[in-house]
Amino acid sequence: MGTTRSHAAPAPNRRRDRYECDEHGRELYPGDVEDAMPEGNWPRWQANYLFDTLHRFVVIPEHDSAYANLPIYHERGTSKHVSPDVFFAPGVPYEVRRRSYCLWESGITPQVVFEILSRGSEVKDRVANRRLYEALGIAEYYWFEPDTCRLEALELDPATGLYRERTADAEGRFFSAGLSLHVGVERDRIGLYRGGRYLPPPAELLAEAQALRAAAEEARADAEEARAEAERARALEAAARAEAERARALEAAARAEAERSRDLEAAARAEAERARAAAEVELRSLREELERLRPSGRGTPGDAGADPSSPPFR
Repeated sequence: MGTTRSHAAPAPNRRRDRYECDEHGRELYPGDVEDAMPEGNWPRWQANYLFDTLHRFVVIPEHDSAYANLPIYHERGTSKHVSPDVFFAPGVPYEVRRRSYCLWESGITPQVVFEILSRGSEVKDRVANRRLYEALGIAEYYWFEPDTCRLEALELDPATGLYRERTADAEGRFFSAGLSLHVGVERDRIGLYRGGRYLPPPAELLAEAQALRAAAEEARADAEEARAEAERARALEAAARAEAERARALEAAARAEAERSRDLEAAARAEAERARAAAEVELRSLREELERLRPSGRGTPGDAGADPSSPPFR
């Protein structure tokens, strides 16, 4: 836990309506100090990530504060200050218009501080700021070097009041008691974790959500295409069944027609047989009648040996 330092000053969390000035009329505790931003876009991105993530998962604005690049004045009446890239102060309501953080006004020392090392700031952050944060009683101090992805964690020893280096866990992370989060390295950047899960910045969450929506849309499109293909397959199957039914009906009709043809052929053969039989009967009848009409023992006129006195045959 962080050390709280009380100062003989106005009541904690009181907003200043009129800024204090020196004998020349210059504001003593301005917010636009030259060391209030890390150099370069990538270190600035890291600081913004920490600030945004703390406000999304840790800070309750009515009770806590997290600020980025806000100067902390630690000696009233002087311009001595330090500008952590990000710091967390529990018990101090967040003020979006705050220009600087004066310890004698809040009465509360920030509990957690982050520094993102940039070109030219290594010695200041590792040596000078370490000593100052140690003297102020800031419980946890983390610094991260983006170029090498090196993360260091220091914690205040309550017995000595000095910082001691911490050892990372098996995953290379440090648990922050002040934040109830783990601090580690995610790919090439500093990362905060809850329950072992990386807390991505909003842009990554948006990109992930868009990717999930795109994947869902693609899955729906694939499902629609599969359903359409299934419908086409069912239609082709139904058409094939109908065609098979028509083929079976034509085959049955052809068989029936062949049966009728065979029946007609058989009937024609039977009729022909009956006609032949009738003709043979008629022929036999005619022959028999002819034989009956022919005189017995007489030949026809002109036959050799015929009786000349016999009457002619009629």
